[in-house]
Amino acid sequence: MIHVQPTLDNTLGALFIGIVFATILNGVSYSQTWVYFGSARSGHSDRSDSRWLKSMVIILVFLDLVHQLSISHWLYYYCVSNFGNLAAFSNKLPGSSYGISFSTDLITIMTQGFYVWRVWKLSKSLSLTGVILVTSLAQFGFSLYFSVRAIHLSAGELTTVLGPFAIVINSLGAACDIFITSAIVFCLHKFQRSFSSGTLKRTNHLLRSVMIFSVTTGIVSR
Repeated sequence: MIHVQPTLDNTLGALFIGIVFATILNGVSYSQTWVYFGSARSGHSDRSDSRWLKSMVIILVFLDLVHQLSISHWLYYYCVSNFGNLAAFSNKLPGSSYGISFSTDLITIMTQGFYVWRVWKLSKSLSLTGVILVTSLAQFGFSLYFSVRAIHLSAGELTTVLGPFAIVINSLGAACDIFITSAIVFCLHKFQRSFSSGTLKRTNHLLRSVMIFSVTTGIVSR
């Protein structure tokens, strides 16, 4: 009888590495949130962000916490509760899959919606904002379908049954990020050209910095 040794490096190993990096980024987001609210409370910031924007930050941080706890439970389920039980991969996904999928969907649509609003404030273009909004909503729709279908599948069936949908979701997400970044950079570059090079150099430098930040934000989100 031939005994086949299962390979876990590209499954549970990859999941473990991903959770390590996700935990690091989760800590960074908490640090940024602390700085954001701390600077506003101490009066060291000249921001006057609206109440709805601050509420959105709190909701996003909470959803990020739910996502972190869910993926941690996912790893615990397969590596501790079902240690050595390869048949667990043939069972339905654990309940924490709800927290992983739906928190990701909500975080994505909220952040993209915020950037759509920024593009609208900068450009006042219905066509440009509409293209980005439709792309974002399309990704959200496919993501919801993926989340609902994944609940009724096993871990081994995810790639075979929902693999094409994952490709579509990631492609739409990348396209939406590219559209958002390009639109913001284009609008800021147009504002920069409206200033004379000799009088408002500081403003031009600030706009250039914001353009670089917009590009790097889009890269990191992918």
